[in-house]
Amino acid sequence: MARVLDIPVPASEEAAVALGWGDDLPVLTESLRLHHDGKIDQALALYLWLDARHAGNSDLKFNIGECYRQRRHLSQAVRALRAALAIDPELIAAHESLGEVLREQQRLPESEASFRRILELDANHLGAFGQLASVLKAQMRYDEAMAVIGEALEKKPDFTDALLLLGTLYYEKGDIETAVTLFRRSVALEPQWPQAHFNLSQCLLLQGIFPEGWREYEWRDRTSALMAQVRDFAAPRWSGEPLCGKTLLLFSEQGLGDTLQYARYIPLLMSAGATVILECQPQLVRLMAHMTKADRVIVRGETLPPCDFQTSLMRLPHVMGTNLATIPPSPGFHSTGDAWGPTLSARGLAPQLPRIGVCWAGNPEHSNDTNRSLSLGLLEPVLQRCMNRVTLVSLQCGPRAMERYSYRWADGFFDAAVVIEDFADTAEIIDQLDLVISVDTAVLHLAGVMGGPVWGLLPFVPDSRWLMGRTDSPWYPSMRLFRQSEQGDWGAVLIKMEEQLQKWLSGEGAMAAGKRKQERH
Repeated sequence: MARVLDIPVPASEEAAVALGWGDDLPVLTESLRLHHDGKIDQALALYLWLDARHAGNSDLKFNIGECYRQRRHLSQAVRALRAALAIDPELIAAHESLGEVLREQQRLPESEASFRRILELDANHLGAFGQLASVLKAQMRYDEAMAVIGEALEKKPDFTDALLLLGTLYYEKGDIETAVTLFRRSVALEPQWPQAHFNLSQCLLLQGIFPEGWREYEWRDRTSALMAQVRDFAAPRWSGEPLCGKTLLLFSEQGLGDTLQYARYIPLLMSAGATVILECQPQLVRLMAHMTKADRVIVRGETLPPCDFQTSLMRLPHVMGTNLATIPPSPGFHSTGDAWGPTLSARGLAPQLPRIGVCWAGNPEHSNDTNRSLSLGLLEPVLQRCMNRVTLVSLQCGPRAMERYSYRWADGFFDAAVVIEDFADTAEIIDQLDLVISVDTAVLHLAGVMGGPVWGLLPFVPDSRWLMGRTDSPWYPSMRLFRQSEQGDWGAVLIKMEEQLQKWLSGEGAMAAGKRKQERH
């Protein structure tokens, strides 16, 4: 949160001289006005001019730091804020801004020190309790963070920010029941607080409490993280009105995996008489046109055709009243006959060996990527021990695909990324595999939609779609889930997976390879 310190403006020329501003008073007044008006570059230029003439003013250096921060020049912001604190070590606003900037830079121990210093200066500074707990949480020091929040709640039992953060801490520790209780309390205290409703929705959906969970999930559009993505349409939002003879525009809302998961509703809507236009990410256009049979599939950003109603794909479970027993089946995948089979064989995929596709990392920009992705090196013990019995296919795309070149043992991979242009290509490749092993990313969803054998590797507290404690997925019946039993512990997950992989190689894997070998003769 950007701040501006309103440096006291003297009421008279005599006072200006007394306070050291002299003839610079008009410049000071103008710099503050520009800063308040959001004209950051102009304000910064004046602040720097003033600072060269009034180097001992801590408030001025603070405002310079805030301008740098708003311009995302974080290193310069840190220097300016530290300079302010060198002049006035008790300037709480500077400690607070410094702590926030250091947290953005992932300099967590230094950020922690800033917020602890605020509490030394003001033991009742509730905001600092919350900030300190957030930094401790980011370092996975959950018990310490909970203790800090406990102190804040002793001072103010209805401190909703603290209740929300405490609920998040219990959520990340896997105590979903307690998290639900705290989020419900937050909603009761602030019924119009979108983030509290959203957090509650994630817990309810994890528990499989779908009707209420979907209803609470409707608040996501009003959270700070997603509000900017809300779109304006001329057509009204569809809320369950009859669709016979109507045109419905569906649009993708968040990630590629979300589009793949919720596209299953399109055939149902078409069977209700709707003409369905799907707007989705460019990587999915060809695949969605083939799989869903939507009347028209367009790329996000194209001019939208006229329609009677519009809605996000991710609202469909709510509007259609989906519960665990009524999840629609995926549309499945049938090869388009693009000859991927011969192409893979020609590239050295031996037909007599089981073929396993592997994806070890998701989009690095994802907010939970640190928890859901793993390094290829962690998979080395499992994959290296079976390499002489299988053909491994890397389905990893993006920057993490380059990890394969860091390990000599991984030279045995067939790198599918070199022939993949979009998800239709990925689907054709998966169609030629006998098993897919993937972390929680779009590849996992695609393999699940296609209905072939797929194993998902999940963090301790996964995305809400995977529920809690299950080895299967109601969204993807052919999927088997391997979950962390402790936060960050991929080792135990991979031990379980290897046990099952050895059984699979002796059973289903051998049968699949044998069948393929017979088909070639």
